[in-house]
Amino acid sequence: LTHLLVSNHHGNEYGAAEVALGFAEHLAEYPIDGIRVIIVPVLNTWGYDRRNRYEWANNRRFDPNRDYPGPCKSENYFGLASTEALANLVEEENIVASITLHTYWPAVVYPWGHSTHDTQTGYEDVYEQLAQLSTFKSNYTVGNAAEVIYPADGTFEDYAFWQHGTWSLLFELGFSHRPSKTDLDIMVQQNTPGLREFFVNAPTETAANHEFNGSCDVALRRFDLGIE
Repeated sequence: LTHLLVSNHHGNEYGAAEVALGFAEHLAEYPIDGIRVIIVPVLNTWGYDRRNRYEWANNRRFDPNRDYPGPCKSENYFGLASTEALANLVEEENIVASITLHTYWPAVVYPWGHSTHDTQTGYEDVYEQLAQLSTFKSNYTVGNAAEVIYPADGTFEDYAFWQHGTWSLLFELGFSHRPSKTDLDIMVQQNTPGLREFFVNAPTETAANHEFNGSCDVALRRFDLGIE
């Protein structure tokens, strides 16, 4: 049984990387029996090295967490080697459940989060339970991604669920893209227990029904602030 934790689609979100590394240290000391968690602490190394949200490739600037295909995005995806490699990993490793880490907008959210009014997947009870377990110590807001944050097309979370039935959550951590050392310690302490609870309690099989049967509303794209 293999799960995934990936941080820093956005290179400037340094607290997210520290939480990923802190959780890796925790798992090294306290493994979860029967579960392997693949951890990618920094996906967007180009942006991370330059304190930049975006990733640059082929003379273009990309937002990595808008670079996946999705129910309302049928073109202009996988412009980055990093996002395509992550998508391939999900398929090759048969990832059952995944978490992506971001800063800052303290919340834990789930699909559908793209440009639609039809936000329900049919698994709201499962997602709500997983989100509540993930926030039992942090007390972050939980809910649908489009409703709690804002709609966004081309995100990893929607892609992973839509394409593979992977149970995917997005964590928005803390209150700053550049937290202090004290704040970093708090973020790791607050979120490590919830991350563990998610991976321990996530379903052991991917979702059986993960197609999107709703309608897209491209007008909602104007609400994508591109700041999370």
